[in-house]
Amino acid sequence: ELILGAWYTPDGKRVLCLNWPESTVYRFYSHDGRPEEVAPFLDASSFVVTFSADGRHVYFYERSVGYGAKEVPAKVYRAEISTGRREVWRELVPGDPIGVRSISNIHITPDGKSYAYTAVRNLSELYLVSGLR
Repeated sequence: ELILGAWYTPDGKRVLCLNWPESTVYRFYSHDGRPEEVAPFLDASSFVVTFSADGRHVYFYERSVGYGAKEVPAKVYRAEISTGRREVWRELVPGDPIGVRSISNIHITPDGKSYAYTAVRNLSELYLVSGLR
């Protein structure tokens, strides 16, 4: 079994993993031998960013192929681990959204007060030349 991603809970007692070849289900694994638990609020298109400082929530976004967000603005969700209740936490888009085709590398501080991300932008110029012979 291959682990594609691993995120430790703030208390260090459990780890959230996406497994291969299954890779459609995230699971919590415990260091004390408790049985694994499925995280039903996450699926194969979810990309986990981090846990909240108190360990009650997990932040994630929906990704397309690769690690970029599926859409711009990128919706970042917060899910309550005990209930699975999801909510949109933020919609990320640069102040100047012209040419932005993807948002990735999202980082959130555990207190949820600050965040950073990468925006990939394609810009080009078009020149119209007339009157040439």
